Amino acid sequence: MRAILWAEINKAFAKAEERGTPLPGRINETDWKYGKFLIAFGRKPSDYNPHAFQGIHAKYVLVIVDEACGVTKQFWTAAMAIATGEHCRILAIGNPDDPGSHFARVCDSKRWNTIKIAVTDTPNFTGETVPDDIADMLVSHAYEQEMAEEFGPESPIYQSKVLGEFPDDAEDSVVRLSKLMACTREPDRPREAATLVPIELGVDLGAGGDQTCIRERRGPAVGREWTSRSRDSEEVVDLIVNAIHLTGATKVKVDVIGIGWGVVGSLRRRRTEKKHNAEIIGVNVGEASTNPEKYLRLRSQIWWEVGRRLSEDGGWDLSGLDMADRDRLVSQLTAPKYSLDASGRIVVEKKDDTKKRIGRSPDNADALLLAFYVPNIPKPGIRIIR
Repeated sequence: MRAILWAEINKAFAKAEERGTPLPGRINETDWKYGKFLIAFGRKPSDYNPHAFQGIHAKYVLVIVDEACGVTKQFWTAAMAIATGEHCRILAIGNPDDPGSHFARVCDSKRWNTIKIAVTDTPNFTGETVPDDIADMLVSHAYEQEMAEEFGPESPIYQSKVLGEFPDDAEDSVVRLSKLMACTREPDRPREAATLVPIELGVDLGAGGDQTCIRERRGPAVGREWTSRSRDSEEVVDLIVNAIHLTGATKVKVDVIGIGWGVVGSLRRRRTEKKHNAEIIGVNVGEASTNPEKYLRLRSQIWWEVGRRLSEDGGWDLSGLDMADRDRLVSQLTAPKYSLDASGRIVVEKKDDTKKRIGRSPDNADALLLAFYVPNIPKPGIRIIR
């Protein structure tokens, strides 16, 4: 609010004064006053009680809702309560990221005038003449190409960021986008340190040209990542040990398919040498599940019981990630599909099938699921090495 929106208003104030046509009143970081009257103010939802909007009435009221996808229904209700007059208006601006948001319902309502602006509707694509300094600030062809290559034209990220459309929740997606996006919203108050445990790492080892991904969890919070494309297993072990030291992780869960058992063995050896104190758990996602009546393989069980369940229950907190990391993770988590076999068991598609369909491997998502996975020892497909 201060760094972007109100900064632009202050620039407009200064520009008007330079031109000799100053705007009336005075302005500070988030308020605009004319004499003793407050004529405009800006707040972000976590700073403002929606009930405080009550009592704001005038013939002309303009409510501007920015980043509308992240604004909860109670603030929409409060905004509508003060914009009831014939000459009052609400302008809501936002990216169509979350199909489960109230903003999505508003955009689908006939009571609102919805204006969709896709990347291809902007001057650098339409050929509309604009000053060069304006063109440089608008979306470029390179951006569209990068989004297509990074996420794929069928991905929900491409649909929202490029096409300007709310993506649908596919019926056969393991992790539903609408539920996952709810996990990206900032909590009402900072989490206490006592809630940010356990600290654990999930490791998806690279194979066939894929990268190795290490993902941190701190309680419900999704934390940092480390990646490597090294084929040297000892270099990978060095990276994992470094991540243990940086995070203070107490457990590391490693996918043991391929080179995994060698990495697990090396991590065990380094623990006996007092080079780290983390418990090492090897997980073979290709083996039988611990609930064979519902899942055939452990991979399906982890994707369903960790990926789907935590996203549905709001058990993840992705709010601390930067936008690029969050978008990549959301794209990978929502990519895998599932079906039912002849016995009615849930079967999540193989990793290679997901890779062929979307053009990239969901390594980051697999590492995250392992970070949050809680195996009960002993179980089929899971071995612990102390």
